[in-house]
Amino acid sequence: MNNYVYNIPVVKEKDTRRKRDMTKFLLLGLLVLMFFLFYLWFQMEALNYGYKINEQKDMQKELLETNKRLRLEKDSLQSPARIEKIARERLHMKEPAESQVIIVDTENKK
Repeated sequence: MNNYVYNIPVVKEKDTRRKRDMTKFLLLGLLVLMFFLFYLWFQMEALNYGYKINEQKDMQKELLETNKRLRLEKDSLQSPARIEKIARERLHMKEPAESQVIIVDTENKK
């Protein structure tokens, strides 16, 4: 019997099917990852806009309160009783006498 061992070089064939399947799997994984990242980005933007809307609502509420307070202050400053009091006390004004009042008739002018 012949006990010779032949060392035949082993040539590995390229498995194109496996390479194609791995490429498809990798592309599918990248697509899922991109979709997930887009979804997260979209949710973060929605959350940020929600915060901005709440800030704007709070600012609007503050401005409406300030506007109301300023209108009340304006009305109190324009009240005839206050103006008359300032005229009498600070400016030393008084009601005119009847002899100082001249009534001008503008309707019957010829």
